[in-house]
Amino acid sequence: MFFKNDPEKERLKQERKQKELELKEKKKQEKELAKLKDKEVTKENLRRRKEFKKTKSFIYITFDEISEMFKLSNDFFRVFKFDELVEYKLIEDGAKVAQGGVSVGRVAAGGLLLGPTGMLIGGLTGKKKLENQVTELKIEITVTGNNEGTYSINLIDKPVKKDSWTYKGSVGTAKSIIEFFDKISNVE
Repeated sequence: MFFKNDPEKERLKQERKQKELELKEKKKQEKELAKLKDKEVTKENLRRRKEFKKTKSFIYITFDEISEMFKLSNDFFRVFKFDELVEYKLIEDGAKVAQGGVSVGRVAAGGLLLGPTGMLIGGLTGKKKLENQVTELKIEITVTGNNEGTYSINLIDKPVKKDSWTYKGSVGTAKSIIEFFDKISNVE
């Protein structure tokens, strides 16, 4: 017994094959474009690393005020330009404490009383639930451009008592970094 080929089924089968081939080709092109972009990003970061000269440094971050760039201590390969910085925020135990150097509520009240230092301390003390320890303190930065994304400066990543030198030192470092970000972002 012989079956006759249905021309409509054959046509649909050919169209499906053609679409699969087009999809494969499109994925291949996207992959090649991604490789090319990665090469360009790597090349630009290499150029920036060569140009980078440290003028100011904190434990987790280094700045080049002349070339207007900064890099994180835990990321050797990426160098960010000041103007690529979009947002920065201080986060304690998952809650945003300060953002972009300009904050709300108790942070603003602390700023009125004690200036930038008061803003940071006001934000850190304005929690609804008072606990005597912190398990996380970090600064999250968002950048555009060559290294677009969100990056973290982890100041505390394990339980630490709030009255310890570790916590106080980390808050001081956070204050210094936030103040410098305010300065380079022209936030008053």
